[in-house]
Amino acid sequence: MWCSGGFIRLPDSCESMVLKDEGQIRDVWDAFADAGFQYASDSGEVFALGTANEERRERLPVRRRFLQEFLDGEMGAEDLRSEMASESGQHKLWGYSGTSGGMFFNMLLSAAESEDDIDLQGVLREVLVAPGDGETALEYSQQLEEVVEELRARVANPQQAPQTGYIPYFLSYFWQLQEPDTYPIYYRSMRDALRDIGEWTPSGDIAKDYVAFWELNEEIRSVLDDHAEREIHLWTIERMFLFWNSREDLTDTELTDEQVEILRQWVTAAGQVSQARHFDFVDKYTPSDARDRAAEFVSSPDRETFEALWDPMHSAQRAGSADVIYQKWTDEYGRSAEELAEVIGEMRAAEEYDESWEQRLGAKRTIWELFGLLHIEEFPILNGSTERGLGFFGYDCPRDYEGCVEQFNTFKSEYGQMVGRVTEGTAYEVPLNYEIDQLLNVIDKVGKGDPAEESHSAAAELYKTVLEAQSIGSAAEYDGIEEAVTDIRSRLSVDGVNENWVGEIILGSVVREWTEVFRRNDLGEGDIASGDVSTVRRILELYRNNETRLEEQSEELGSGWVPPLTRAQTLFVVLLRELQSQAGVESPNFDQVQMAGILDGGFGEDTPEPLAASPTRPADAERIERQLKQAHQLVFHGPPGTGKTYTAQRFARWWLSKETEHPTESQLETVTFHPSFTYEDFIEGLTAEKSNGGVEYKIKSGVFKRICDRARSAYQDAGADAKPYVLIIDEINRGNLAQIFGETITLLENDKRLGAENETVVTLPHSKTEFTVPPNIYVIGTMNTADRSIALVDAALRRRFRFIAFPPDYEVLYDEYGFGGEKAAETAASSNQDLDTVLQALSIKALHTVNEAILDAPDLGKGKQIGHSYLLGVSGPQEAVDAWKYDILPLLDEYYFGQFERIRQDIFHGAGTELLDWERERIRDFDAFDLVEALATLTDVEPEGSLQIASSSEGESESYSTYPGALEAAQSEIFPRIKDMLHADVVSEVSSTEYDRRALEFTSQHPDHPEEITYLFKPAPERSGSLAVRLHTKGEDDQHFDFITQNAGQFEEEGFDVRPPEDSATTYRVVTKEYDIEDVDRGEGPRIVEELRGSELFQKAIDDVVDLVEITHSLYTETQGRKVESDD
Repeated sequence: MWCSGGFIRLPDSCESMVLKDEGQIRDVWDAFADAGFQYASDSGEVFALGTANEERRERLPVRRRFLQEFLDGEMGAEDLRSEMASESGQHKLWGYSGTSGGMFFNMLLSAAESEDDIDLQGVLREVLVAPGDGETALEYSQQLEEVVEELRARVANPQQAPQTGYIPYFLSYFWQLQEPDTYPIYYRSMRDALRDIGEWTPSGDIAKDYVAFWELNEEIRSVLDDHAEREIHLWTIERMFLFWNSREDLTDTELTDEQVEILRQWVTAAGQVSQARHFDFVDKYTPSDARDRAAEFVSSPDRETFEALWDPMHSAQRAGSADVIYQKWTDEYGRSAEELAEVIGEMRAAEEYDESWEQRLGAKRTIWELFGLLHIEEFPILNGSTERGLGFFGYDCPRDYEGCVEQFNTFKSEYGQMVGRVTEGTAYEVPLNYEIDQLLNVIDKVGKGDPAEESHSAAAELYKTVLEAQSIGSAAEYDGIEEAVTDIRSRLSVDGVNENWVGEIILGSVVREWTEVFRRNDLGEGDIASGDVSTVRRILELYRNNETRLEEQSEELGSGWVPPLTRAQTLFVVLLRELQSQAGVESPNFDQVQMAGILDGGFGEDTPEPLAASPTRPADAERIERQLKQAHQLVFHGPPGTGKTYTAQRFARWWLSKETEHPTESQLETVTFHPSFTYEDFIEGLTAEKSNGGVEYKIKSGVFKRICDRARSAYQDAGADAKPYVLIIDEINRGNLAQIFGETITLLENDKRLGAENETVVTLPHSKTEFTVPPNIYVIGTMNTADRSIALVDAALRRRFRFIAFPPDYEVLYDEYGFGGEKAAETAASSNQDLDTVLQALSIKALHTVNEAILDAPDLGKGKQIGHSYLLGVSGPQEAVDAWKYDILPLLDEYYFGQFERIRQDIFHGAGTELLDWERERIRDFDAFDLVEALATLTDVEPEGSLQIASSSEGESESYSTYPGALEAAQSEIFPRIKDMLHADVVSEVSSTEYDRRALEFTSQHPDHPEEITYLFKPAPERSGSLAVRLHTKGEDDQHFDFITQNAGQFEEEGFDVRPPEDSATTYRVVTKEYDIEDVDRGEGPRIVEELRGSELFQKAIDDVVDLVEITHSLYTETQGRKVESDD
């Protein structure tokens, strides 16, 4: 038996990857071709495909010869390691010198050196031979994995042992040397790219994953062979995915002329000088020094060796010396120097940055810097100079490590394209990341006296250029227009050099703002956005405060006027237009019409329209308010007709009235997204208008920018007490979210908003004006899950919105028609003789039945249910008929487009002939009596007399319900999957086997797990209408809670919610995930839970219990073997 797969012949045990989207692979190839088959390396250097492949072909025989001599017994494993390391150091063509290749080989040989009973050399001579097929590849990988696991079990320090995760790369590298176009190398970059396009999902079994990776490469090759109409080499596929990862780096520079000049002078200075006042490639605390001192501390851990490692770093001088860190570690934490050395050892051996180091050591920024020093080839040195230097070049570092590295790498790409590697070929050649670090140090440290004191002329010139580029100060307030114009004129025209720092700020932040206001408003007609009123008032105030001076100056000049303006008003317009020109505005747009509009527009008072009368408080208002205040952005999601838009409107008006003393309509905007909605509609765009017989292009603000401008004005006036503004985006999922939000998506985050700790400003592409999102702007989106799953919403947007579900709510219908509940509605449907009442009751019950069928139907599910609002306000039999004929049934027809017969099978179970013509596949023209008959059949109503429903005898409710069958089924599937992690052979060791209760509970017998942790699987339909998966901690000591919450991110990535403890609680619900199920009366629980068995939701909850145990197990056993121990 074999999995799918051409000549590879995959074993039936493999996890075969099936290419999901061939079109996407073709698109990636086309983009690669459009880029000229170029790609950028991690260092930012740009390579051509042909050149890179040719270099490999030249060196391939050398490496192949070393390998063959080893396989033939002519060379030992140590010699092979040495030859490969030397060759890779001189020719970095396969990435072998990294942790997965050369470092893994080193650790493998070192760990096996004293193990005489392990014939590592013999194993390597077997498994390094090209396997020929997938089954053999699987066997070789598993064979080497067993050896590595045995070595890891024997060494005292696991950090010094090889890791099994590197085996696929190690083997595939040697296999490819033998057959370059057969075996793809297991590169992380390729897997990252495949994961990015949704084509790679590893199973966790490294041997099977490589075979699946191999098969996937062959499928991709087959698609590309046909698409390119030629044979595609595996190396080309590899470089195609390198291009995909670096595609954003292959762009033209966005640096200013001043920044480009600095880079040009840096090439001269750094290419000639190894040491200067503010850069040093040889004697400063270099990466080599850091590595040596880290090795010394790990081997001889004490205060002195730690200080030698720690204190020379830039961040340590500002954020905590070695003495502070060491004392806290030993005195406060009660840990030894050897344990501290283990952490530093982890950092030395790590392939990626681990945020847990920050929690264990403190001094986050110093750890960032140290990790870069230890891994300078792959990662940057991040410290204060780095951040300020990047900021100078326009790359603002966020407060998280990954974000700052991303900004550094983006700049590195720019640097690589423009500069290359300055020190390459010099006697003091350094890694590219360190070279850039020294440049950023110059940008941050250079001072006014440095050019004169610098002994090297090239460095001195560099310092001067940096200082000139940084010479922008803060502006002072002018006494009047005459003084401002005179000063700006003089400073902008001195020797033709821009030395006007005051004028620079005025031109940048005031004149451009005014220009934008003139463009987006028709002041001549008195039309102005409310958010721009304050700007127009400032212009009017400036004129009025200086009107006398303007009159005197115009009289002295003998200047004329432009109707309908006076001499003074004309002079004011001319002076402002001159400022626009000096500010770089190509076509000054302030004229006599705009000025007349300002003078006559009555901008002294702003009386926006009051907000419409506030409705009553909507249901669940407190929960919505709490989530909105915390996240600032919400999405109401659910099937059509569940009241999402209605609730959004009601809540917004109620909340704005509650939060604002005198709310106005300007505080609320509503927009609907659709496929044609664009960035220009939402943020800003160009619009063409006729002007003086020609066409003038004006910049028009979109709805989001307009409301942000109004909110920003309110925030600038009132600060934290500013009134809130709400934007409602209806059908948010129907637009191209990434395209509509553009660069402003980041600004939605709370800490990136105006006035926040990490306030972020972007420059809008059309107006070139700066834009921020104020903290008093709130966004509520609605989305129909029938149109698009939440999972398909742009990931960047999902992270910034909280989602609130709106399922069908039958209680609303019971209240609407006075039934008081489900049973009362059933009674009315069976016994009431009023046709209107019977139709109302039957419609509610039938809607419930239809939705239950939709939940069970393939390809539909809860997102395609039908909302209760279609039955709201139904008055009279004809309106009930219309609701079904024109709303509900057409929705079913849409859901089952082209599959009309499935409506009969899935929904009506063969009935429904009164409403639907099955033969002609259309909705019939039915009346109220037809509808009664069809709905009665659908809901199992059996008429007795006129309309009767069979009575049901439920019996008396128990005090609480038990779920023996469902819990036994769940336990039988959960326990085999978690027993190894819990160290249990039989279920009774970790869980009660009695099923006459309401929840499964598991504890752990694992020595590294605290016994205070309990995992729960709990159906609760009668109490909360939910199915819950939870982790509890027990006891008076909350250290387990602290440990879990410190690692909350690992749970939240899988969709779990980590909650704070309740006051005085002895059992904390630390981690939880809940699923909504039917909320029922007491006594109905067993039926609901039993019906739930075998459903997709029930299986998802089972899987989540296993995920919860796996995450917790990993935290307590795999992080240095550390665990949190109770005081007991």
